Amino acid sequence: MATAPAFSAEAVTNRFKEAITSKASGVMLDLACGPAILLAKLASSMRLSVGVDVTPKMIQTARATCRAAGVANTHFAESLGERLPFATATFDCVVTRLSIHHFPDPLVVLREVKRVLKADGLFVIGDLISSEDPSDGRLHNALEQLRDPSHIRMLPISELFEVVSAAGFRVAATDHWLQHRTFDEWAAIVANARSLKSLEVAMRALADAGITAGIGLRASGDSVAFEHHWAFIAAQPVS
Repeated sequence: MATAPAFSAEAVTNRFKEAITSKASGVMLDLACGPAILLAKLASSMRLSVGVDVTPKMIQTARATCRAAGVANTHFAESLGERLPFATATFDCVVTRLSIHHFPDPLVVLREVKRVLKADGLFVIGDLISSEDPSDGRLHNALEQLRDPSHIRMLPISELFEVVSAAGFRVAATDHWLQHRTFDEWAAIVANARSLKSLEVAMRALADAGITAGIGLRASGDSVAFEHHWAFIAAQPVS
């Protein structure tokens, strides 16, 4: 398990790149691609890379990211993960990064992933997980929702495995690591970071009371620190 002070986006991208090596020169789907940070890095090894996201603005940003990176073998579509606009057995691999905790029903989405994936395809997930302790998990997710209202729920790793299996996949490889965070860095990701000072006060109070929320929540100088737990899963469809 990697525990570097800041497990970089580049390191996460490299894990995806290694995971999909066997599908090089194929057709890849980046589910909930966001601004195409991952897709732009992986596209050079694929014949075609397709990005899907739910908002037109994010699709525009994704296209701009790829243009800036000089990546041309891409296509983008606006779509819900629950109803992908692709034929059955279209893709050699599907990747998704930091998306599972935004889906109201991950099982529905993962079943749709299985539908569009070829029988010998590969599905790779990199996402944050919550504690196995239900109380810690509820508190952690509440804090995440206060920072970002689009956050639905980080799953504990045991439940994530159950969802992957129930969707019709066999887990082929897994990994996990910690990403050290500070409140200021974590809050700055969202547009209204200045409005989150009350959340910082509440998190410091929790830390001072010894309540960790399953993420090692603690006071750190003038700020608050904690760890995000990443899970990385490579899975194959089963008949």
